[in-house]
Amino acid sequence: MLETQQRRTRRPEGSATRDAARNSRGGILSVAETILAESGGSALTIDAVAKAAGLSKGGVLYHFPSKASLIEALIDRSIAAIDAVFLAAEKGRATSGDTTTPYAVIRRHLERQPIELHSCLMSLTNASALEIYRRKLLELAGQRLAAGIDRASIDTVLILLFGVLGKRLLRFELR
Repeated sequence: MLETQQRRTRRPEGSATRDAARNSRGGILSVAETILAESGGSALTIDAVAKAAGLSKGGVLYHFPSKASLIEALIDRSIAAIDAVFLAAEKGRATSGDTTTPYAVIRRHLERQPIELHSCLMSLTNASALEIYRRKLLELAGQRLAAGIDRASIDTVLILLFGVLGKRLLRFELR
């Protein structure tokens, strides 16, 4: 009996990623981000995600009925992370009492985010997906402006976001 229990609890190496994908929408998105980051937009298919996640195609389609819905969920995830940076920037500015944009707070926050979260979207070549990303980013910036975050903070977040991404993608580091 104990031997049977031990066999059940042992998992093959690499199965943690598959288990996460099998049990959650977020796990499937993480697998899709990895595919985009490593192989580009043309490699992102429902079949490729299913295979990498250790799921059936139906298992992926249950959460994402189409490739377009999968891409839109990736965009939403990236936009949510950018929103967190906007909020961190505003909190840093409010906490310090400084009226200037807290550059260091924004940079530190962006550098802690996984590169796949945003860089995968840069590999998209589908014009409609890029338009969705642009529209959602503009909506978010508009919401944050309406909430009182100043335009300089928003511009700084976006400039640093794409700068940090570019720097990390190019593996550029001053020594």
